[in-house]
Amino acid sequence: MEVKDENYFKAAFTKMHKYLQDDLFYDVTLRCGTTIIKGHKLVLSSLSDYFKNMFLYKTKEEQDESEEYSLDKNIIKPHVIEFMVNFAYTGRILIDDSNVQDLLIAANFLQVDFVSLECERFMVKKIDKENVISLIKFGCRFNLSVLLDAICMFASNYFHELFLELSLTEFESIIDNYNFTVMKNNIPVYDPEISILKLVGEYFNHKTLEKQDQFDNSDVNTLLNTIRFHDILDLDDLKEFVEKHSVINVPDISILLMNRPKTMSNVRKSDQKYRKYSNNFKTFIKGRQFSDRCTGAYNAGKSTSGSHSISINDRPKKVKLFFVGSGFNHHSTLVRISILYKSGESVTHGPECYNSDVEHEFDLEDDEVITKVFVKYRSFIFTLKFFTNYGRMLGPFGDVYSSFPWRSESCSSTSYLHSCVSIHGRNNETDYIEGLKFSWLTYCTEQNCRTCSEGFDRNDDKY
Repeated sequence: MEVKDENYFKAAFTKMHKYLQDDLFYDVTLRCGTTIIKGHKLVLSSLSDYFKNMFLYKTKEEQDESEEYSLDKNIIKPHVIEFMVNFAYTGRILIDDSNVQDLLIAANFLQVDFVSLECERFMVKKIDKENVISLIKFGCRFNLSVLLDAICMFASNYFHELFLELSLTEFESIIDNYNFTVMKNNIPVYDPEISILKLVGEYFNHKTLEKQDQFDNSDVNTLLNTIRFHDILDLDDLKEFVEKHSVINVPDISILLMNRPKTMSNVRKSDQKYRKYSNNFKTFIKGRQFSDRCTGAYNAGKSTSGSHSISINDRPKKVKLFFVGSGFNHHSTLVRISILYKSGESVTHGPECYNSDVEHEFDLEDDEVITKVFVKYRSFIFTLKFFTNYGRMLGPFGDVYSSFPWRSESCSSTSYLHSCVSIHGRNNETDYIEGLKFSWLTYCTEQNCRTCSEGFDRNDDKY
């Protein structure tokens, strides 16, 4: 019978740490500046391949009973090597604002991946508008992918005001990043790629006019090669950009503008990876049905209006709601919804014949989208209100005095309402909307496409 002591390794390392503290059995000495630290080769080489190779390739002539090795104090700070050696024995290390950068540099040099990663994660939590530029420079210098990815997510909301002072290499590393896009209050804007291209133009203008920097064609091409031109939605915006920035003269853009294709999908496709929030990753998720009686009708596709005929890239711009004031128990009842989209197309949901007593409408600002809806319903839709990424509450509309509970629906943090379908009913007085089902737009990336359909917050109902 084989048995296993689950606490053996912990106890063994605890004893070895005690031996180190008591100067017992050590066989190596590390010198960093004036700091001298003793240790055991077996433990230190288990921590770091750097130590393993340093111990392994010392010649026999150089070896003695207790070997001494010097570490470059310009790379590893003397106080940091104490932290690293202690971590080798205990598996614990203190990371704080005062030591995180020195620890990360040492961990990268010594190839201690756990400490390096935890330092990056610590720095990610500290990103703000005051330190983001210095963190970009630090991340680029040491090729810290986790930190740079997080900076790009953060900077996507503040991109315009942050990047003009970066060097060309630093600027390129940000705008070429998979996570980088342009957001307004955590939602990607309507056409992120053209916004990134416009930022490139502003960068060139700023450096040329204010800093007197000179750029050659290779510099221009370096930045333009980061742009996913096939992901630009508005060709007129692209034409305006090219006319405004004469320094940017790219043959395939000129050819594109002359030929005026209807789609950008075949333009400048390269081996570049799509961005995390590329148009290519947009997908619809169907929400719950807001109705007590029409589940079967939804499933059968009967008596419905509204669909995904609107382009997936289009967004609601204006919403109008129509209510009749005498429904079941004299509650206000929803009879019609009209949605005007950014493209100018309009879709109406509801019966063709209806009467309405009250009309409500609201406009959404540029890049403002609906991120959460609240509905009161039973056999009818009584009341609706909407929340947007700009922090606005629109409504409530309809019967504001209804005692029925609110039911709410939202999707992931970067998703927004795109469209809806409706089920119609009729009583003796009027036709009406008996039920609603909203469609949400989300980004089904390579990482989350298996779980994006589970993105709804099903527990956020307020009663």
